[in-house]
Amino acid sequence: MLLIASCTPIDEKSSLGPLLTASDIHLDVHNITSGSNKIVMINNTPNVGGMWYYGINTSIQQKDTIMLPFLGNTTIYFYATTAGGIVKDSVIVNVTKIDYPTAPQWEYLAGSGTSGKTWVWATDVLPPSRER
Repeated sequence: MLLIASCTPIDEKSSLGPLLTASDIHLDVHNITSGSNKIVMINNTPNVGGMWYYGINTSIQQKDTIMLPFLGNTTIYFYATTAGGIVKDSVIVNVTKIDYPTAPQWEYLAGSGTSGKTWVWATDVLPPSRER
């Protein structure tokens, strides 16, 4: 009992720092040329690192160049690591042509060139019956 009463607790309260808002994060995300599948992602926010997520992979680089294998709009997310915590921001890019080659496995799924591939459900195919 005497031992417990003789100790004073250490009470250090330190702040993590300010939590930025999404409007404080300055991102530059754009196609190399209009509609290109080659995308440049740049984090221009001082003293802030983070992670990019673009649907098929991630990157922790401040500046990175990626190839998107799919036509249409893609949302690219950035999770900014700030002094006060993590802040999520996003940018939408539109890919209208596959003008830079992607990995072969993506071409099987998404196609290549400006036409891409369109997948539909085979509604005329019935599953095999399960007789017992």
